[in-house]
Amino acid sequence: MRIAFFQDYDTYKREEAPAILQFIQILRKNFHLDFYTNEEDLLENINHDVFAISCFSCIELRKLLRIAGKVKLKKPSIVSIIGGQGVNGLAEKIIEAKCIDIAVEGEGELVLPPILKVLEKNLSKINARALNRYGGEILLDGLQKKVFTEEEVELLRYNFESPISDEVAEEILNIEIVREDGKEKIGNVYVKTSRKIYKSRKKDLSPSNAELNKIFKAEDYPWDIVKKKKYRALSLYAQRGCNWAKCSYCAIVTRAGRRVDSKEILKILEEASKRGIKYVTFEDDQFLQNISYVKEICKGIVEKGINKNLYFGCMLRVDSVKSDEILKILKEANFVKLQIGVESFVKSKIRYFKKTVEGKEENYIEKAKWLIFSCLKIGIIPGVFIITTTPNSKFIDVLEEIETIVKILKESSEKYKILPIFSFNDVLMAYPNAPLLYREKYKKFIVPLRREGSRIINLEIPYVFEIKSPIINIFVRYLQEISRRRNIPNVNERLEHIEDIINSIEYASKFMTSSYIVLLTFLSELKSGELREFLKAVGFSFENVSDEELLAYVENLARRNPDLFLKGLIKNSPEKYRRRIYDVFEKLKREKSAIEERLPRLKKMFYEVYNRAKLVDL
Repeated sequence: MRIAFFQDYDTYKREEAPAILQFIQILRKNFHLDFYTNEEDLLENINHDVFAISCFSCIELRKLLRIAGKVKLKKPSIVSIIGGQGVNGLAEKIIEAKCIDIAVEGEGELVLPPILKVLEKNLSKINARALNRYGGEILLDGLQKKVFTEEEVELLRYNFESPISDEVAEEILNIEIVREDGKEKIGNVYVKTSRKIYKSRKKDLSPSNAELNKIFKAEDYPWDIVKKKKYRALSLYAQRGCNWAKCSYCAIVTRAGRRVDSKEILKILEEASKRGIKYVTFEDDQFLQNISYVKEICKGIVEKGINKNLYFGCMLRVDSVKSDEILKILKEANFVKLQIGVESFVKSKIRYFKKTVEGKEENYIEKAKWLIFSCLKIGIIPGVFIITTTPNSKFIDVLEEIETIVKILKESSEKYKILPIFSFNDVLMAYPNAPLLYREKYKKFIVPLRREGSRIINLEIPYVFEIKSPIINIFVRYLQEISRRRNIPNVNERLEHIEDIINSIEYASKFMTSSYIVLLTFLSELKSGELREFLKAVGFSFENVSDEELLAYVENLARRNPDLFLKGLIKNSPEKYRRRIYDVFEKLKREKSAIEERLPRLKKMFYEVYNRAKLVDL
């Protein structure tokens, strides 16, 4: 049986061999597997029995389903399997996609191999169904017309019925996985036949520490793929999960405390050094989960002289560093860059993100600064992640955070002649299954799954959280407009992005006391019952309309002539609401004044750092 394993990795234009190679090495022990990293190579060579798709992020799903449809069109008998981090929490819906036959959630080391063995055993029972094309009109709604391409719509005209029989599907769902303490029935698997969708129970089937180390052996690592793709660096997973796992925006659910034997990791690093690899990134969600384990790896790197040929990087939490001792150990092992998930220097945002123990936010901020400067002091470059806004952000908080960041840059350039790298994600992403999804409103993007008659059925996936503050919305829109003009990515590491943030603060602040912003800020602060009471009091009548529809309607009216509209509302408002409108205006006025007073100093300080950075290689 031949397997085409696909990850759309070339899109990211990275020189590092992807961490998925550690999974591929497990599959290659028992199956013939070809690894593809771009659509063109895949479609040119596809003539396989199974098409396995690794979805790194749910953002990729539209593209991956389109590619799966094209693969099916070329070979209707192929069995398509999708899994990976981007599928978690969505598999039950993704299996409805016409071009997907099996969907797997969670870690796949114990689950996918036995599924493949069942398919291999039953290859003679896996047959292509008749490939019919619907020639009638397809009716798209307004959003679908804006979003879906002609190619996507055309692919949905084909039925792509699953080649898997009910007999084979039932055999897959009755698989008993051999575990270290006995057998366990398979779970987290969805299988589709031409007749129905089979669903197994949800359960934790991630490998234990012992199972992980039984499966993973350094000598099986696919160096031939590294050579063929001419990768100059490696991405590796040494550990699984996160020992904090409480961040409100995060969806990590895999158990922490599981790690590949340090001896096996060191064997791979030794081989990488011999093969001319220059850099290794540990992609662990939290590298400093077990300090003893990290020390073992670092000690081995030094003793074997690996640190003379390889540079290293990893990700860590602020609270995971208890002293600079571990930083010095990392430095000796030639860790040159640490990616630190700080996310914010504002107390309210740290509490909102649940980055630390509640009540310890001040300590967290000071610890984050200490960690940045401690890294610089010993010659490690800290990469600092920042989420610029939240659904509840205050505009003044955006300014204060950038002030803190620029002060850190200024001190870094003066004291250490090195700059930390700040990576900004300007809007908070909505990760499937994250706790925030159950607390906040968010925008969705749609993915075409299948056709029912003349209509397309979508999968709706949470995308970014909605921002409540009207002035923050203006700030973000302007910042995104600048980013598009510069042709820069959503997550930006360049100093110029700080300049863009400062300019966007200045731009948005001009509108803070405008009638339009005053009105929208006032309305956004009203509770549901108050909103309806206020609108009725000023002459609006409505039935069976949601708060969102009400706000959208009023906003549309206000946009035409905001000054006149606000005056009319104030004139007709009951006294308690009139007073609140004035209070909103005064609050925005004070905030605007504070921003205008502080902006010149901030700009001056930033350009001192920026100009010094351009003159000297910082």
